[in-house]
Amino acid sequence: MKLLISLALLSNVAFADDLKIIELHIKNHKYDLEKIEVEANKKFKLKIYNDDSSSEEFESKSMVVEKFIGPKKSITITIGPLKPGSYDYFADFHPSTGKGILIAK
Repeated sequence: MKLLISLALLSNVAFADDLKIIELHIKNHKYDLEKIEVEANKKFKLKIYNDDSSSEEFESKSMVVEKFIGPKKSITITIGPLKPGSYDYFADFHPSTGKGILIAK
């Protein structure tokens, strides 16, 4: 019985690690990808690198995400599953230059 539980837990861990990873960089208060396409109804990971020397905050009201990123640091966020549609994201500390859209198809 313990073996079955352990195998079930391990398979869940392996599955979680198999999520698609999308890398997004912030440089000069702007995202390098202003448009991202993902598969709808599937979880994915968004790894965000802040290449600037000042802090930033990744925010999306439509995805209900708000994460602080220190200077020269990175974070990884698991997102989804998302229904088909468009989801905005922006750099909360520099919203006029750091913005993009994520499209779930």
